[in-house]
Amino acid sequence: MNNRFRYLIHSVTVLALGGIIYLLLRDRTHIHDILHMPAMLYRLHFVGDSFVRYTLPDFLWAYSFASALHALFCGRSRKFVFAAVVLSGAVYEFAQMLSLIGGTGDVLDIIMYVLAAVIADYIFFKKKENKK
Repeated sequence: MNNRFRYLIHSVTVLALGGIIYLLLRDRTHIHDILHMPAMLYRLHFVGDSFVRYTLPDFLWAYSFASALHALFCGRSRKFVFAAVVLSGAVYEFAQMLSLIGGTGDVLDIIMYVLAAVIADYIFFKKKENKK
């Protein structure tokens, strides 16, 4: 299995994990309405549940996006990947803040997009260095 395919599988797995958290722990979202599905663990409360419910899925999705872009570009466009992840996330959050789309814009989510892009970059290039 080549590295590009491995990174794409990794990206899809992380994307799915974010989706599972979103579906199980959030309530009354558009996705729940489309799927006619209640959030099964919405009433579950634990230390850090707010972070897990609202911030972690955004981090995982941004990380997945960055990983997929690194796989597609084979590490040739580090700056582009970083800019694409952070700018698309920031535009999405600002659109929420301005009520152009549904949701609640959050500065912490933008910080998570930056962190996700940095971590994906580090992992991708650290593994590349180890292969040499």
